Order: sequence, then structure tokens, then C-alpha cells
Amino acid sequence: MTKTDTTNPIVIVGGGLAGLATALTLAKRGHGVTLLDQGGGKADRIRTTTLNPLAMQHLGELGIIAWMEKQSRPLVPVTAITVSDEKQYQGRPNADDRLMGWDDDTPLAYVARNGDMVDAALALAPVSYTHLTLPTIVRV
Repeated sequence: MTKTDTTNPIVIVGGGLAGLATALTLAKRGHGVTLLDQGGGKADRIRTTTLNPLAMQHLGELGIIAWMEKQSRPLVPVTAITVSDEKQYQGRPNADDRLMGWDDDTPLAYVARNGDMVDAALALAPVSYTHLTLPTIVRV
């Protein structure tokens, strides 16, 4: 990730996982970023996100993966998936369903709690990103 020669003041509305990751990325590139969120950074504690290798790389570059590992927040590996045409026979998977994965059990993806990733981004923001302003609560 490279810094730009020009910087722009940027306002991002929405402090969920996507808004935070965007804010961190832009701040890392040197832009002045203000993040507005009506919930004040309160993340959904139930939802999860499946992260492909590129998402893992990007979140790793932002420091989010290392923070989660240090805090013992689980990243659950997905080593196989079943691909189906959604047809079922008496409630059982179709005989044509295929189990997909790598021969060496290398994860295809990881599953993480959204709340854990938001916690990581919020913890990293004031320490690592001087160009990022996170108001406590802004009613949008």
C-alpha cells in the first residue's frame, strides 16, 4: 500500500467493518479522514464474515489480523466447502454435490466475527493512524 502525493479531506459515513477498513486504508495512504457513525463503533456481535485470501492480506496490512490473534479472537479456517445445485433428495444433499478444498488442508478462507474485526480497527485507529478522526458518536 503506497501513500499518495496529494491528500484530500475525506468523510466516510458508516463505521461498520467496510467503513472502518476504508477509513484505515485511506488514512494509511496519508488522507485526512473523518469517520461518522450513528452507533459510535458498536459492532454487531453476532454476524460473521468469510474472508478470502485477498481480504486476509488487506486486513493483515492494516494490522487487524495481528491484533485479533494477539487478543485471542478466533479466525476459523475453512478447509473445504460443498458445492451444490440446491437439489435435495428427502432432505439429504444431492449425490452430485462436490466437496471442494486443497489436498493439503490449506484454508480456502477464514471466518471471523464482525465485532472482533471492528474492535481491532477501533483499537488500531488512534495508535497507528494520525490522519484519522473517530468521533465518539455522531448522529447521522
